[in-house]
Amino acid sequence: MSGQVMARLFSFLLRVLRGFRRNQGLLLSGAVAYYTLLSVIPMSILALLVLTHFIEESLLFQTLST
Repeated sequence: MSGQVMARLFSFLLRVLRGFRRNQGLLLSGAVAYYTLLSVIPMSILALLVLTHFIEESLLFQTLST
């Protein structure tokens, strides 16, 4: 790559990182991860409820217990 292309790429990356810091990107990404983890349990329960309509309950419990 030429020096000009590398300089433009570096400049772009620097602007992206500055914007990420300015908008508190770490705090926002932490919040997204936290709420994603909080939604995993209710989604698992909903998935199990849906599965009980297609799979016998005893077979589902046996599969989950193993």
